[in-house]
Amino acid sequence: MQHAMHALSLAGLVSYIAILVIAGSWFFRFFIFLFANDLFYKIIMSYPTPSGRSALEVQRAVLAALMPVTLGEKAVSDFRDPRVCSNYLCGLCPPELFVNTKFQLPACSLLHDDNLKQRYEEASSKPGGPNFEMALLHLLEDIVTKNDRAVSFEVRKAEESEGPNIFIPRVEVQRLPEVEAAELEVTAKVKEASIAMENGNSIMSGQLEEEAEVLRRKKCLLQARAVRATPHPPPQGKTYHPKLRVCSGCGHFLNLIDAEDRMADHFQGRGHLGFVISSQWISKIKEKFKRR
Repeated sequence: MQHAMHALSLAGLVSYIAILVIAGSWFFRFFIFLFANDLFYKIIMSYPTPSGRSALEVQRAVLAALMPVTLGEKAVSDFRDPRVCSNYLCGLCPPELFVNTKFQLPACSLLHDDNLKQRYEEASSKPGGPNFEMALLHLLEDIVTKNDRAVSFEVRKAEESEGPNIFIPRVEVQRLPEVEAAELEVTAKVKEASIAMENGNSIMSGQLEEEAEVLRRKKCLLQARAVRATPHPPPQGKTYHPKLRVCSGCGHFLNLIDAEDRMADHFQGRGHLGFVISSQWISKIKEKFKRR
């Protein structure tokens, strides 16, 4: 009888151990499944979309649009709130122009919200409405002025070491007829892409954005050719020809011995475009104030 009981208890112990092993195996498989699923999700969400942003960033933007804007514990419903970026409400936050460039500005820590921006635009369009554009104008002028001072210093330093004939006078390539025509093509293509996206045709929008990018490159190549082809005066007292030209858009140096593609890269660079856009906004705001 005792032998039978011992055999039964031994069998029970073996069964219990087997159950633990099987359960542990299933738990291990479940853990691996969760880990693999999380890893797969992170990879998918980090993959860039046609807009250039990751899927996770797009998802966050959608959630932000659907949920009320909050900073801390209190919801932000007034565009006059000091925690809201007034420059973004006007349509341009300057630090975003120079991200990952040598001209990079301190990152903006204030709130950027499209709903508040729309409310500001509606309020500012009415007589006597709020106007934050003067502050933006002063900031942009300060950015451009500091850049001009830095360029002037570099010009003087280069002339002292290489002689006054190292530079060729500036040439305005932004307003050449062929460049302006290319810019109009880019603007029209971007508008078509935006309309396609609003109509829910993301594939067509992506294709139009790619075509716009090709047109942007075409415009930059036109600018590079114009700079290289512009005649320059012969050097005075020097046996070599000038090699540098100051860019009329951003004020920085262009080396005329560079390949055409490399010079085109300058016109397509974020730093150059940042100063061009800043100058355009300065003119735009001043013109707006003149009409008032």
